[in-house]
Amino acid sequence: MDSNEILHCIVCGHNELMPLDRYKKAHLCMCLNCNLVFSTLKPNKEEIEHLQKQVKSKDPITKDSIKRYNHILDRFESYRKNNRLLDLDCNHGEFLMMAKERGWYVYGTSDTEESFETCANKGLNMHFGSLKLENFEDNYFDIVCARNILEHITDPNEEVKKIKRIIRKKGLLYATTPNFNSYLRYRLKENYSLISYPLRLVYYSRKPFKKLFKQNGFRVLETEDPWVSISSIFVTRAKTQVPLTEKSEFNDEDKSLLGRRYRKFVKRTLGPVLSFLGLGDYLKGWFVNKK
Repeated sequence: MDSNEILHCIVCGHNELMPLDRYKKAHLCMCLNCNLVFSTLKPNKEEIEHLQKQVKSKDPITKDSIKRYNHILDRFESYRKNNRLLDLDCNHGEFLMMAKERGWYVYGTSDTEESFETCANKGLNMHFGSLKLENFEDNYFDIVCARNILEHITDPNEEVKKIKRIIRKKGLLYATTPNFNSYLRYRLKENYSLISYPLRLVYYSRKPFKKLFKQNGFRVLETEDPWVSISSIFVTRAKTQVPLTEKSEFNDEDKSLLGRRYRKFVKRTLGPVLSFLGLGDYLKGWFVNKK
């Protein structure tokens, strides 16, 4: 037996796992108890080092991203108490800079020297290591953001407990991760570029996403999967995009009248319906620390 092989569900501990043959290149299985999909094989040291050398920085944020960030920060206001906010693996710090302009005391973490130096040069309070949280005091933050992190870790219970420790009572954890039950994954199956070993090792849907946080002392305030990418542009990018480029979503670059109409149609009509059915591209969760 391979020492890197996982034999139990990494969220609920169940040992009945069903191999997903269509996704065997990514070593995926599904837990028959909580429906979590994850790789049964952990990357070895050489694979991780090779991956780290190839990982590219995220693309610059778009106008849509700025609107989305402002919407998120608006919702954070009701949790402002000690005024401290942490963004895990904060890329180049665009989100933190916007939070700082609103008066938050902001902190960030990063796994890459390039990202760390870029953020430090902007005057951000940075700590090296995305999930190395030992230096933070208990109950230190009002808000912790874990955006697009969960899909990379095979010990989510341990990491969520670490995050919980540094959030004050009734503080907020905001988390996002790709949705395995998204329309695009159903349509593209194994050709969906987000299915990429060893970059992404865990693929959540609503049920295990909620379970992870509930069993670790959080109250589920809200979960959503609000965007569905169905145009030919999105589908093409989802098939051909280099999987080592981390993105929060597939941003539509179609500036034509038809493209604008499509975005309005998805946002106002089709998107909410498919999101209600759990077919959105990304899961977004708001979780309150109950301790």
